[in-house]
Amino acid sequence: MKFKTRKERLKHRLENETNGENIDKLMEIFEYYERNNLNTIEKLNRRKKIYTNGINGALRGAITAHGPITKLLIGSASKRIYGSLLKSETEAKYRFSLISYILGIFSLLVGLFVVYLLY
Repeated sequence: MKFKTRKERLKHRLENETNGENIDKLMEIFEYYERNNLNTIEKLNRRKKIYTNGINGALRGAITAHGPITKLLIGSASKRIYGSLLKSETEAKYRFSLISYILGIFSLLVGLFVVYLLY
C-alpha cells in the first residue's frame, strides 16, 4: 500500500505499532508539533531573506562607492554589511516595541471607555 503524505505514512505505522489504539490522540499531538515546526521554519526563512537582502544592499553600496571590491577595500565592504545587519535587527526591535506601545494605549483607552460607560 502506497501512502501519499507523511501524515498517512505516520498514521499507518502508528496503527501497526500500537494495534490501532489511541491513534487519533497521537495524530493530534503530531499535528500540533508539525504546525509549530512549520511556523518556525517560515519565521527563519523570513529572517534569512531580510538578512540576505541587507547583505546584498550593503555589497551594492560598497561596489557603487568604490568600484570592484578588492583586498584593499574589503574592510569598507565588511563595515557596510555589519551596519546593514545591525540596522535590520534594530528595525525589527523597534517594530515590536511600537506595536506593543500601540496595543498598550489601545487597551488603556478601552479601559477608560468601559469605566465611562459604567459611571
